[in-house]
Amino acid sequence: MVSSFIKPGANIKQIMHSQEAELQCLGKKDIIVVNGESNDLDNNTEKRSSALSYMFQFAQKYMNTNIIMLNIPLRHDSAMNPQINLEIQDFNTKLSKRAKLLGHVDLVEMNFDRKYFTKHGFHLNNVGKDKLAKVIALQISKIIKPSLNDKFVIPLQWQD
Repeated sequence: MVSSFIKPGANIKQIMHSQEAELQCLGKKDIIVVNGESNDLDNNTEKRSSALSYMFQFAQKYMNTNIIMLNIPLRHDSAMNPQINLEIQDFNTKLSKRAKLLGHVDLVEMNFDRKYFTKHGFHLNNVGKDKLAKVIALQISKIIKPSLNDKFVIPLQWQD
């Protein structure tokens, strides 16, 4: 079964706390996909730090469930401050480092070209959404059906 919860314009704290009752019943065979954080990136450094903190409080709260986190795509809108992409890269680097510490969290990189965004350059267009869905589906399939190479490693004894 697939369920989706969408909260346009919400910050990461609102996203994380909005579906607690539904998420409590999930287990090892379930997957939560978190796509957010963009609304937390503005000129407020404290807000960015708290967004990262909320992400990992959430991940620690649901240790019994697989979690896929999406990083923040670079912005392509013409009116944006060039500093924002540096802040996005910094946030994504910190997110990646912390995700590696948790075995049940996978990070999906959204390094999409400009052609996958709408004319204003902030939101994904239909082709971009399709590509994102395929990337998420691939990650889900890796979690559900790990390759034989990942699962069964048989060490061989050294012989002279």
